[in-house]
Amino acid sequence: MRLPLAFTFLIAAATAPLLAQERPSAILVLDGSGSMWGQIDGTAKITIAQDVVQDLLTALPSEQSLGLTVYGHRRKGDCSDIETLVTPGSGTRDQIADAVRAIKPKGKTPMADAVVAAAQALRHTEEAATVILVSDGIETCAPDVCAVARKLEETGVNFTAHVVGFDVTDPEALAQMQCLADETGGTFRSAANASELAAALTTVAAAPPELEPEPEPITTTFRAVEGYVNTAFDDPVLWSLSSNGAAVFDEVQGNPVEQDLAEGAYVVTAYRLSTETELSRQFVAVGDGPIDVVVSFPKALPKARILAPDSAIAGSTLSVGWGGPNEANDNIQIGPAGEDRYLGYTYTADGNPLDLILPPHAGTYELRYVLNDRQVIATRPITLTEPELAMVHPDTVEAGSSFQVTWTGPDQSGDNIQIGPRGADSYTGYQYTSKGNPVTLIAPAEPGEYEIRYSFRDRENILRTPLTVTATALGLDFPSEVQAGQSFDVVWSGPDQGSDNIQIGPAGTDSYTNYQYTNKGNPVTLIAPAEPGDYEVRYSFRDRENILRVPLKVTAMELSLEFPSSVQGGQTIPVAWVGPNQGGDNIQIGPAGTDQYTHYIYTRDGTTVNLIAPIEPGNYEIRYSFRDRENILRMPVTVTEPDIALTAPETVAPGAQFQVGWTGPDQGGDNIQIGPVDSDSYSNYAYTRGKTPVTLTAPDTPGTYELRYKFRDRVTAMRQTIEVK
Repeated sequence: MRLPLAFTFLIAAATAPLLAQERPSAILVLDGSGSMWGQIDGTAKITIAQDVVQDLLTALPSEQSLGLTVYGHRRKGDCSDIETLVTPGSGTRDQIADAVRAIKPKGKTPMADAVVAAAQALRHTEEAATVILVSDGIETCAPDVCAVARKLEETGVNFTAHVVGFDVTDPEALAQMQCLADETGGTFRSAANASELAAALTTVAAAPPELEPEPEPITTTFRAVEGYVNTAFDDPVLWSLSSNGAAVFDEVQGNPVEQDLAEGAYVVTAYRLSTETELSRQFVAVGDGPIDVVVSFPKALPKARILAPDSAIAGSTLSVGWGGPNEANDNIQIGPAGEDRYLGYTYTADGNPLDLILPPHAGTYELRYVLNDRQVIATRPITLTEPELAMVHPDTVEAGSSFQVTWTGPDQSGDNIQIGPRGADSYTGYQYTSKGNPVTLIAPAEPGEYEIRYSFRDRENILRTPLTVTATALGLDFPSEVQAGQSFDVVWSGPDQGSDNIQIGPAGTDSYTNYQYTNKGNPVTLIAPAEPGDYEVRYSFRDRENILRVPLKVTAMELSLEFPSSVQGGQTIPVAWVGPNQGGDNIQIGPAGTDQYTHYIYTRDGTTVNLIAPIEPGNYEIRYSFRDRENILRMPVTVTEPDIALTAPETVAPGAQFQVGWTGPDQGGDNIQIGPVDSDSYSNYAYTRGKTPVTLTAPDTPGTYELRYKFRDRVTAMRQTIEVK
C-alpha cells in the first residue's frame, strides 16, 4: 500500500490596492513533513520540490514580493510546527531558495492551519489574498478543511486559494483539495511528476487576483411636489447634490431630474424659483434601484379676507363677509386670540355673508378663514362685549308648582331656561327661550335649594340665579280597605301638573294596576286589583316620581259562576255570575287550560248571561274575565255532540228549488248551504232562524254537490251530498 504523500507546497498572495502595485505579495508555504522523503521515479519529493521552486523563483518578475512559510520541518508529530522563514518582500528570491534547500522533512501535515497562518500573515481580513496550495496527501491535523476554507472566504476581503495535487490518488485527499479551491473561488490542478508539477505551479502562480466587481450605479430620480397630497408641479427647480461634504452636482434645473449614483449617503437641496424657497433632505442610495427622492414643498396658500366689525355683543349672531377660495370644507371660525381652539364656525358654502353665532363671553377673539378645515389663511381680530343677561322669577316657590321666568339673553337656537339643584349642572325641568318670554317652569317635587339657569345653546350655563323650593300640601284620602275588583274614590291634594296621576299598585314597588290622571277631577275613581293583598295608593308627580304613598288593604271579592255542568254542542248556556262588574268584565267560554275563547258576553248585559257552547264536543271552561285582562275564575263544562241533521232529496234538477229539513242549534247566523263538495264556497244558502224546512235553489250546472249546516256562519257542522242532474 502506498503511503500518503506528506508534501505540501503553498503560496499565499495578498493583493494590495490596484493602484499601488500590479502584482500581489506572495508567501510560499512548503510542507517539510516526513513524507517528503517519498520518491517519484527514484527522486525524493523534497528534491523535486526544491528544483521546481528554484525554477519558479527564476521565472517570477524581480519586483515580485515573496515570502516563505514551512511546516513539519523541525519536530515529529507536532501539528503546531509552522514557521515563516522569509517575510514577504521584494528581492527575497535568493533567501527563499536557500531556505528551501535547507529543509529536512520530519513531522506531520497541518495543511489547513498553514493556509490560515499564511492568510493571517497577509492580513487577509484587510486586503485581498490569494493562496496557491500544492499537496500530495491528506490533511493530518485539521478536522475539516472545507470549513476552514469557508471561514477564510467569509472573513477575508477577497480570499482565493489555488490548489495543485502532486501525485495524489487518494479520493478523500483529492476531495479536500478540490473543496479548498471551490470554497474560496480558486483553481485545482493535479500533477503526477516533476514536469507536471512545474507546469501547474507556473499556471496558478501566474493567475491574476480575483477582483470584486464594481457595483452597478443606482438610478435616482429627484422629484419636487407640493402639499400634503404630494401634488406635482411644473415650476422650475434647481437641484444640488453632495456626499460627505463633496459636491456631486450643483444647480441642475428640472423637475424631475435623474442621476446615476454610487452607493452612499447624500444630501439633496431643491430650490423652487417661483416661491424662492429651499428645502434639503438626506437620503441613502443602496440596493439595486431605481429609487425616487421626493422633496415636498408646502402648497402655496390662496388669498382670503374677512369682513366684519371690530366689536360685537357676546352671544349674538354676527354677519360675516368673506373672500376666498371657497373650497370643500372651507369655514369661518371664531376662537380666542392666539389659540388654536374654536368656539363656533360656519361653512363658506352656506353663503356670503354668513351668520356666525358668537361665544357668550366678552373678550378678545379672532375670526379665521380656514382652508379645507385644516389651515388658517386669514384672520381678523374682534372684541366681544358683555351680553345683557337677566332672569326674573319668584325667590320662593312651592314644590311641584308652576311659575314664570322672564328672561333677557341671546335667544340662540338651543337656548333654554332650566331649573336644577344649586351648584350642579343637572336639571329637573327646562323650557326653550324660543317658546316665548316669559317661560313657565315646574318646580321639583322635593323641597330644597335650587337655581334657575340660562343655558346658552344648551351647552353652557351662562347665568344662574337662586330659587328656594318649599314643601307643598300633599294628601290622599280613601278607604283603608276595599274589596278586590271594586271601585273606590280617592280625594287628593297635590301639584296637579301635566301627567300627574293617582295610581294603585303592590306595596313597596313602582308597578301599578290602575291609575287616573289628576286632571280628570277630584276625587278620582280607582279600581282595586282582583288579587287580595297589601297595596298602596300613590301620587305620581308628572308620571315620573311617586311623591306620596299611602297603604291600602284589598280584601277578597265575592266571585261565582253558576251553569249546567254539561251542554250539547252549539246550545245556549245560561250563566249566573257574581263579581266586580267593572268595565270590560265578561263571561267567556273556551278550551280548558287556555285563554282562548269561542264566545263571551259582558257582565253589564245582566247578572245572568247566555253563552253559546262551541259546536265541537270536548272539555271547556267558563271564565270570569276581569276588565278583559285577567281570568280570575275558571270552571269546567263538558260540551257533548250536537244534534244536527239534514233532510233533502237525493237528486234535484239544475236550477230547481227544493226544500231541506234540518235539526240543529239554530243560533244567530246558522244557515243551510249548497256548494261544491269538500269546499267552503257556496252557490245558495238560507238562514235557519227557527224555520224548517228551508228552501234552496240548485246550481245550474249538473254534478255532485253538498248540503251543509253552517254553525253561526263560521263552522261547517255537517256535510251531506246531493246530485244535481
